Amino acid sequence: MDINKAILKIIQLPATFKIVRNRSIYSLAQETGYFELHDEIDELKINKIISLHPVYIDDWLQYSEDKRTSPAFKHKRRVCRFHKTGIRRN
Repeated sequence: MDINKAILKIIQLPATFKIVRNRSIYSLAQETGYFELHDEIDELKINKIISLHPVYIDDWLQYSEDKRTSPAFKHKRRVCRFHKTGIRRN
């Protein structure tokens, strides 16, 4: 799978999960190609793709707030930066 397409699918996960409610977020994540490409995906590549699709940032924030398990994604409400551990807003 193309790495940029995989990253876009990762970025879209919360929006997809909201629509496809009969599947786990993990099974949807498997379909992104992330598990095969995780060594090639880094913060710079994610930031590049998210800058082209900033609409998905709020979906991640909402997913993070709704999530009831650990570890949860970290965020603050200003500038967005992705990290391997999740979304963080500085």
